[in-house]
Amino acid sequence: MKKKSLILLVIGAILLLFALRRGHFTNSVIFTGDEWDYQSIAVNYCDGHGYPVTGLIEEIDRYKIVDLTEEKIRFWQHFSGIKAFHRPPFYPVFLCVTYRLFGVNPLIIKYLQLIVLLCAGILLVVAGKLFWGEKGYFIGLLGFISFFILNRRFPEHLMPENWQFLFLSIITICLYFHYRGSVISSILLGTILGISVLNKGTTLLLFPLVILCDLYCMLFKRKGRLLNTLVFLIGFLAITGIWSGYLSSQVHHFTFVSTQSNEVLLDGNNEYCSDGLWHPEWRDDINAFYNADHGTHLDMLRVISFYSHNPEYLLNIPAKIKAGFSPLLTFSFLLTLLMILLAIWLFKRSRTYTSKLYRYLAVPVALGLIVLAVYFGFFSGTLNKLQYSYLVILMLSLYALYYNQMSVSGFLVPREFILIFFNFFIFSVVFYVCNETYSSRYVKTMEGIFLLTDFYLLAAIYKVLLSVIGSGQDVSGYSHRRDFRDFFG
Repeated sequence: MKKKSLILLVIGAILLLFALRRGHFTNSVIFTGDEWDYQSIAVNYCDGHGYPVTGLIEEIDRYKIVDLTEEKIRFWQHFSGIKAFHRPPFYPVFLCVTYRLFGVNPLIIKYLQLIVLLCAGILLVVAGKLFWGEKGYFIGLLGFISFFILNRRFPEHLMPENWQFLFLSIITICLYFHYRGSVISSILLGTILGISVLNKGTTLLLFPLVILCDLYCMLFKRKGRLLNTLVFLIGFLAITGIWSGYLSSQVHHFTFVSTQSNEVLLDGNNEYCSDGLWHPEWRDDINAFYNADHGTHLDMLRVISFYSHNPEYLLNIPAKIKAGFSPLLTFSFLLTLLMILLAIWLFKRSRTYTSKLYRYLAVPVALGLIVLAVYFGFFSGTLNKLQYSYLVILMLSLYALYYNQMSVSGFLVPREFILIFFNFFIFSVVFYVCNETYSSRYVKTMEGIFLLTDFYLLAAIYKVLLSVIGSGQDVSGYSHRRDFRDFFG
């Protein structure tokens, strides 16, 4: 154990030195994405203008923002003195506290974010060990190294996603113990998830997903405990409720976490969203659907009405799936490996079929899956939105179909990973994808989980291939019919 900890410490130190040497850490902030807004809030707070006041109030040099043009300065001035309640509070408060302690020094923020990224990666090793035992340690180690190298440039930017990396690693570990009956872990899960939502709302849908999974376990599998669900619920609502109560008192109507929560729903579902990205342009278009009175003021109903009146814009949905996931090579690699594993596993299992027809069909089906998987792996980035979405949904559906049988064989992607994935999948479909600064930066925060799954699937493929080449004995272990309820058990 001490030896493994020492190895982890040495690797962490090497990665940290690598990032510092190869990175571009400056004591300034680029006027891009949301960085100018977060920097403005923190500087204005330190200079006594209150929280969360944004915009250009002090001299420009005070903000240490570079890459400015006259157009950007005018845009910045437009927000001067406005209270930025559209920003969830955790990340701006982190900046405010750090600047109050060390002065307006973005370089310190970036160094702290690098440490946060390192901690998130180390926790991937812990997660791997928990889910897969001894081999999981090495899977986690490979995941940690790859994760840190792929995301080492993220801390150079002032963005809340830097903390989402760490929160998701903690949430993954808490979910593991939550589903094994630990009340303390359930409280911690609710609390950390609440803080994560107060940092960036991209994890919000994980709250109802966990509750639904808990209820399914209790009602149909006779597993799980109501106490765990209740303390999870209390932990989440306590953290988010305190801020939401204060926010509601400031804006004089009930608001959950951020005043932007309603806007993003409309900004991601309108006439301009054919690329699946964020488009607030409709607000300035008098002919836009939402600017006409359609008899409802509830934003979800307005979105439903938009698609029902304009069914051609349903193509926005596959555009979101492509925009949200195709830039992530780790996700494409995951689905490719998943299909290869499924193909080899089906071929191996076909030897146990009593029907000759099934045995003969297994070979072309397996070969077809391999061709499809390789095709997706090489061309996923160039496929159009319909092709990409179709292949993603097909591959996920095939895995769901054989999930229970493969889990008996020991080839199991943890349900905790799947819940987190569906949080981001549903979020991307319902709201929108943001490609500013980093492509797919919302979904990218779960890249550590993609990497753990990638290396796990590589190990699983190696195991199945050894079985096929070696003894020829059946590794499926599947002798009776199972249903989808095993996903929750």
